This record gives sequence, structure tokens and C-alpha cells, in this order.
Amino acid sequence: MDIELYKKELKQRGWTYRDLAQKTGISLTNISRIMAGIVTDPRYSTIQAIEQALNLNVFFTPAERAAGLSETRKINVTPIEEDCIYVFRQIGKRYGEQAQRDYITVGENMLKLK
Repeated sequence: MDIELYKKELKQRGWTYRDLAQKTGISLTNISRIMAGIVTDPRYSTIQAIEQALNLNVFFTPAERAAGLSETRKINVTPIEEDCIYVFRQIGKRYGEQAQRDYITVGENMLKLK
């Protein structure tokens, strides 16, 4: 996600954040929070919608690509799967890798109950 590039593209088009919100279906509040850097890890679908509206294909910043993120495969996921991924990442950020492993264990144990 390259916020500065997004802002540059908005300026070149003469669009406001409201215009971008209307074109993406993302709330103006979320657009504003992303552009202000308050939301630092928006969902993939949010970034994808912004980049599609701006006719961009730069999901990863140069720093993210340098960290190997460009090697990540993009796959189609359902909204519920996207929510699970988001929660999993937030658990990792807040509580660390062991908490993520515990989360996986809970899911595996649920599967064994049937």
C-alpha cells in the first residue's frame, strides 16, 4: 500500500476522498483514516478497491517487496475467510506468534469434535 501514490493519483484526477469513497464503496471515514495513516493494515479487498478505482496495480510498496511480500500469492477468498485472516493477524500483532499457534490449535480441536 502506497498512500503517497494514492494521494498523488487523487490529485492528478482532481478527486476528493469523497469521490474515491463513492467509486470504491468504502466509507469516507475509512478512506480518510487510511489516507491519514491511522489505519495501517487495511484489508486486502479495501486496498484492491482503491487501486482498481485509481487504475493502479501496486499492492506492495518497495519496502514490502524488499521484505519478500511480493512473493505472496494472491488468492480469492470469501469475506468470512478474509475476516479470519484479519483476526489472525491482529492476534499476532497484539499477542504474538504463540497466540496465533493457540488459535490454530483451537480450530484443529474443533475439527476433531465431529
